[in-house]
Amino acid sequence: MKKFFANVIVILIACAAIFFIGWVQFLVKPGYCGVLTSKTSGIHKEALVSGKFAWCWEKLLPTNAQVHLFSLSPYKSRQTEEGMLPSGELYASKLDGNADFSYKLDMEIALELSPEKIHELFSANKISSQDDLNSWYNSKAKLVSAAVADKIIKQKSAESPLKSVVFSDAELASLSAEFSSELEGGKISSVEISSAKIPDYELYEMAKNSYSAYQKELDAKLKELASAQAKTLAEENRSMQQLEKFANLLKEYPQLESLAKSDNFSQIINALNTAR
Repeated sequence: MKKFFANVIVILIACAAIFFIGWVQFLVKPGYCGVLTSKTSGIHKEALVSGKFAWCWEKLLPTNAQVHLFSLSPYKSRQTEEGMLPSGELYASKLDGNADFSYKLDMEIALELSPEKIHELFSANKISSQDDLNSWYNSKAKLVSAAVADKIIKQKSAESPLKSVVFSDAELASLSAEFSSELEGGKISSVEISSAKIPDYELYEMAKNSYSAYQKELDAKLKELASAQAKTLAEENRSMQQLEKFANLLKEYPQLESLAKSDNFSQIINALNTAR
C-alpha cells in the first residue's frame, strides 16, 4: 500500500513537472505578448498573453522551443517634417516682399499593435525581435507624419501660427482608417505637434495660380512669335528659291541679263514670289 501511494506521488510530481514545463503563460510578463517557435512545430498558432492560460507540449523537449517577447505599450516616435512647398522658391521670387514657403513641424506619433497583429507580422516574417518591431513602427510613423504635415499646412496659414496640437480621438480614428492598409491592423494612439513653422498656403496657391497664368500667356506669345518667324523664314526661303530659278534662267538665256540690270527687277522678283 505504501508502495502504491509512493508511486502515485511520483506520478503526480512527474505530471506537475510536465505541466509546469509546458505552461508557457508565466514566461510572458504583463504588458508583453509572446510568440512561441519550435523546431518541431514552427510558429505556435496563437500569441501568448499574460493572464491567458497557454500550455505547449513543444516546451517539454529541451532546446526545442523559444518564446519571443514583444512590448504591447504604444511605441512613441519623434518625427520632423521640413522642406519647401513644390516650386516654392520660384513662386516666392515672383512676389513682392519676403515670401517664405518653407515649413518645419516637430511631432510625436504613438502607434500600437494588438498581440494578434504582432503574431501576424511575425508569421509573415516581417519581424523577429523587438528591434524589428521598433523599426516597423518608425517606418509607419514616418508615413503618418508626412500626411499630418500636409494636412496641417493646407489647413493653417502664417496668419494663424500653430503652437501645439493634440489630435482628438475622432481625428486619430480617422487617421488610423486612412492608413489601415499601411498599418496592417495597427492603431495610431496619439499625435502631438510640439512646434511648427508653417507657410501661408493661401498666398502660395495665389502665387502658383499667378505664375501658371503668366506661363500660359508667355507660351501663347512664344507660339505667336514662332509662327511669325516661321512665316518670315518661309518667305525668305521662297525668295531664295525664286532667285535660284532666275539665276538658272540667266545661264540658259544670257539675253535676260539686261533685264536683271533694269529698274523693274525688284518688281519682277515680287511677282515671282507671289506666283503659284
